[in-house]
Amino acid sequence: MRAAVFTILLLVIYQGEALKCNSCFSNETDLCTPTKIQTCSGETHACGIMILTGPPQPLSPSVHDHTVV
Repeated sequence: MRAAVFTILLLVIYQGEALKCNSCFSNETDLCTPTKIQTCSGETHACGIMILTGPPQPLSPSVHDHTVV
């Protein structure tokens, strides 16, 4: 029983960390938070805002140019 509770808790924490990454591009630009968790597929062409991350943040010009700062 304790193992099941621990596993569920671990999955909830992992999912919370994954939601920190809210931008994905097909050119595989790493735009995630320092956790470096990528949650979008490689075929994603546009920025995907994840639910529960708060209001959408404005994109910087470097994101639109697909360049890494």
